[in-house]
Amino acid sequence: MKISFLINNIYGIGGTNRAVINLAEALAVRQDVEIVSVFRRATTTKFEIAPRITARALVDLRPGSADRGAAGSDEPSEVVPAAPTGACTSAASCHRPRAAP
Repeated sequence: MKISFLINNIYGIGGTNRAVINLAEALAVRQDVEIVSVFRRATTTKFEIAPRITARALVDLRPGSADRGAAGSDEPSEVVPAAPTGACTSAASCHRPRAAP
């Protein structure tokens, strides 16, 4: 059986990435496993992935890649809504202390 995991960006860092890799490695002992990343923004993953697991990306956004300047790549998504005004633009802005009521 072939098992495929679809994740937004396996090349980043975070708990979801770690959990997907851990589960993929456990399943790869007896199954054919691949991790499909929607986006690729880095050359290597932050977490090591066992060689028996195939990792591939659908859209390569690294500098110099063909996908980076592809037609339509700078247009807004019709599937993912734009962030609302005043939304987090960086990790630092998302973790501001709340004002007392």
